[in-house]
Amino acid sequence: MLTAREVTVEPLSIQRFESILNPADFAVAMKQGAAMSERMQGRVFWNVNTTAVGGGVAEMLQSLLRYSRGMGIDARWVVIAGTPEFFRLTKRLHHALHGANGDGSLLDDAARSIYERVLLENSRDICARVRSGDVVLLHDPQTAGLAPLLQRAGAHVIWRCHIGADQANEQVEYGWNFLAPYLKDVPNFIFSREAYVPDSCDHGKATIIQPSIDAFSPKNCDLDPATVRTVLVHTGLVEGPPPDPPQHTFLREDGTPGRVERRADIVRLGRAPTWEAPLVVQVSRWDPLKDPVGVLRGFARLCDRATTNKAHLILAGPNVTGVADDPEGGEVFATWRHGAVSPTRLAIGSILLPFRPTTSRRMPLS
Repeated sequence: MLTAREVTVEPLSIQRFESILNPADFAVAMKQGAAMSERMQGRVFWNVNTTAVGGGVAEMLQSLLRYSRGMGIDARWVVIAGTPEFFRLTKRLHHALHGANGDGSLLDDAARSIYERVLLENSRDICARVRSGDVVLLHDPQTAGLAPLLQRAGAHVIWRCHIGADQANEQVEYGWNFLAPYLKDVPNFIFSREAYVPDSCDHGKATIIQPSIDAFSPKNCDLDPATVRTVLVHTGLVEGPPPDPPQHTFLREDGTPGRVERRADIVRLGRAPTWEAPLVVQVSRWDPLKDPVGVLRGFARLCDRATTNKAHLILAGPNVTGVADDPEGGEVFATWRHGAVSPTRLAIGSILLPFRPTTSRRMPLS
């Protein structure tokens, strides 16, 4: 039996934004937060997705739910479980909505049976948590099939799609046709771009909200040169020595101090680059749509043609076993690893980012 699990999220005050927003914008944010808190009294605002770590949705929810809870809103987060077949199917859907063929598998009745069976099992656990009148925000294609089940339980359902294609093609239509039966009665949608809204979703019900970042996330905060050098040397991405004394510390999302202690797991050709060497860096999941193999080949061609080029390439990404809803990660990682045969100045890093509890999580290197 598949069961969903709730992710613990501690509240965090938005008061910290007073230091970076102008007074008028901060006052608007406080007013809107207070109004939403009052409207949500006695109700829970649920967010449902497929992973608590890895990828932009998980990262975004960590911040947004903390600030929502800090405003007095009972915002909670549930992660659904799935089988390997389910995640391979939803990855195929992911590719289709981007206009790509993926593994070319069919989104047919057999695929629909897998999709509905997994979501039905998860819905039993979720519906036991959700009360009539609660608001449920479902994220991305993996969760769309929960919409009719939660609506029948009395929840107010919103579906948010973080992906899409600027130009529709046959694959895009193929993906939306698969999802259409589950979305036809959803009253509200959220998309990242107007171009992503399909004809099957009533444009009058769609709201455009661009992706959000947290200005206080460690990777969005300035680091002094000594800390940058210490971290790069300690993780093994550049040669030492580190500064004296080394600076391993940083501030976590909640403002508490943290320390970079882990080293990167690295596949490398040649020596590590020196501190002075220019770096070409791509940080992403191991996803064909991110095209790490294309970046690798492009850099190799650059080195073949430019005899004075002293740059090093770093392809950085998560542990291929650490992102539950991405079954292609290991395959993509293996593909570019087997292709890493030249040039000699090629440094390819796989940065491992295993999940930690919120209270002890280390800084994601990016």
